[in-house]
Amino acid sequence: MTTHRFIRQSAQFAVVLGGLAFTTPSQASETLKSILTEDEYRQSGLSKLSEEEQTVLLQALQKRGINGSKNGQTAALPSQAPEKKGLWARIMDFGAEQLPVKHPQDEGEVVEVVAQMTKPFRGLQGRTIFYLDNGQVWQQRIDEVYYLGKSIPNPKVIIRRTRFGYRMLISAVEPDFAVAVKRIE
Repeated sequence: MTTHRFIRQSAQFAVVLGGLAFTTPSQASETLKSILTEDEYRQSGLSKLSEEEQTVLLQALQKRGINGSKNGQTAALPSQAPEKKGLWARIMDFGAEQLPVKHPQDEGEVVEVVAQMTKPFRGLQGRTIFYLDNGQVWQQRIDEVYYLGKSIPNPKVIIRRTRFGYRMLISAVEPDFAVAVKRIE
């Protein structure tokens, strides 16, 4: 587990734990086990802590006013304003909005679309707009010009999601001819 991921999971864990009421060491242990999966409980090292140590951990988190829900969404205690993030948390969050969101791929997720242009393809003029037979409208993203000697009547295209955006493959031009595109309708 990377340090960043461990810190993020620890922070999420701390958010989840806050505000939970418990009175005995066995209740603290059961609280931790009810929040985490068995693997998370074991991998976090909490299984190595005694019940008394787990109680101290939960009490320390509660004393600092950390509160949250099982979904990991932070919620302030009713009597308190939301706590400001510390310097380390702000540093770890810097640029995180650009990281790819990792969702398990569901069976119905579409990773590419095959369609046909409704107008002849004459080349790229910098911001060329592509009208497809499925009703979608896409636009060239990068200002590049590509002139064809002749137009291609209604070529078949494949649009794929890549790490850097969407690419439209137009194999009627050349086998690997691809254009960076964005959907506008």
